[in-house]
Amino acid sequence: MHVSISLQVVLRPAIKPAPHLNDHRTKRIVVDRERALLVRQVFDQYASGDVTLDNLRHFLAENGVRTKNGKLVGRTFVFDMLTNPIHYGHFCYAGGVYEGKHEAIISKDLFDGTQAVLFGRWTEVLGSERLTGVLLDRLTHRVHILEADGQSYRLADAKRRLKKSKSPGV
Repeated sequence: MHVSISLQVVLRPAIKPAPHLNDHRTKRIVVDRERALLVRQVFDQYASGDVTLDNLRHFLAENGVRTKNGKLVGRTFVFDMLTNPIHYGHFCYAGGVYEGKHEAIISKDLFDGTQAVLFGRWTEVLGSERLTGVLLDRLTHRVHILEADGQSYRLADAKRRLKKSKSPGV
């Protein structure tokens, strides 16, 4: 089944620093290299586990990404950026995630590592311990929760690759 990738942009509007832009002439999504680099840096920083959404808001502001009024972008903006599968070459449509024909700017492993960090910090995202508790209580009501021992391979791999990319001479 082929679904037009341009639907992704309509459903989740591309706002700066969205690195994927609609080319209306070819009806394809193209990558803005400058914005892609900034988004890649955001993912790398967050996957490391060393920064918060607020740190990323300031990082984006330092790199010229602000609201129309010149204020810091909100946590929701950063959260939406970090959870959008368009960055690893997929898109959302009608409740599903589909492979796109556009260029990925991050790997699926980096995306998954970011998700592991992001959803490990529910309180930061939701802004309230009470709200977090209520939502998790509702989500887990009448379900069986399975816990796996050990560390996440994807997160460890994302951290290893990030450390390797920062080492001099590599």
